[in-house]
Amino acid sequence: MRAKVDEIVAQTSEEDIQSLRKSIDATPEVASALKAKGIKVKNRSHPAMERVKEDLRMTSKDAFDLWWAWAEKPPHSSLTIPAEIHEAVMALPPNERHDRAKVNEAVRKSRGHEGTQSPAASRRK
Repeated sequence: MRAKVDEIVAQTSEEDIQSLRKSIDATPEVASALKAKGIKVKNRSHPAMERVKEDLRMTSKDAFDLWWAWAEKPPHSSLTIPAEIHEAVMALPPNERHDRAKVNEAVRKSRGHEGTQSPAASRRK
């Protein structure tokens, strides 16, 4: 199987490979599925995604607000969220995705910050 993949890659232009890489990186479901299969996924951020991450750091919205803004966005919207938020929320049962505390806790755990509050939550107190 690996030989077949290597053969196809050798015949593929660098531009096409980069385009595929961007598609994989931009699609949390694909990246998660590849990781689940044990396939190493490089975490390369597109410059636009870096701006989104910076905006998220500067905003007072918590993971719950960000998730629902993204989940309810219009079809033509280019709004994105970090894959770590998407993965953490999608791991929750559907009924728990409506619970602010559970969503925020799941995202904190996925980031390795168990038991700590997000900067946005601490500012709201």
